[in-house]
Amino acid sequence: VITVIDGDGKSLSDPHVVLYCGQLVETKNPASGVAGFDVAIGQTCLAAVSKEGYLPVQRELSSASEETVILHQASSANSGTVVIQTLDKKGNSVAGVDVALFLGAKPLGISLNTQLDGTAKFEFLPLENVTFKASNEAYEGEVRVDVKPVSEIGIDGQRISIQLSSAQAQLAIIIVDHFGRQAIQNAVVNLVDTDGKTISCTTNSTGQCPATIG
Repeated sequence: VITVIDGDGKSLSDPHVVLYCGQLVETKNPASGVAGFDVAIGQTCLAAVSKEGYLPVQRELSSASEETVILHQASSANSGTVVIQTLDKKGNSVAGVDVALFLGAKPLGISLNTQLDGTAKFEFLPLENVTFKASNEAYEGEVRVDVKPVSEIGIDGQRISIQLSSAQAQLAIIIVDHFGRQAIQNAVVNLVDTDGKTISCTTNSTGQCPATIG
């Protein structure tokens, strides 16, 4: 159970609480400021708590945890703004990319999609070294940023670009003959991507030819 309060000890309504147990498990926005989660005995999970206008917090949870999380109000002196722009290798803006925020290797439960101009604006960030990870079906990329206070940088914030690369995918190609549908061994398969890069593999005894693209 997580109870979310502000710096004055008052309950905060509708905080964004995300539970990770190795991966995203559940998201809640409790009107009461109290979120309950089912955590398996012996399991330790991570709760990421945030609310617009406040600094986000991470907290570890176990099956017996009852945690009170304090969210401190963000100000121009204790928080920063970062505008992420996602670019392909030709320097073109890429819209529709999911950009997630991490502190160290742990997620902060905050993610935004890039707009038509390829940008996503993150506000009320802690003054820490954070990582932005961008991905969609075709691209991936990340960047680390030392967040500076708005009072130092200005209300427009830091503008940071992420150079996207093609996302990797695993292909399992199977080659068979046309009539008997029997596997063909030692067949060479050449794949050519849109940039003209060639990837080759050779089928094994079962006709399979694993290849990594991207």
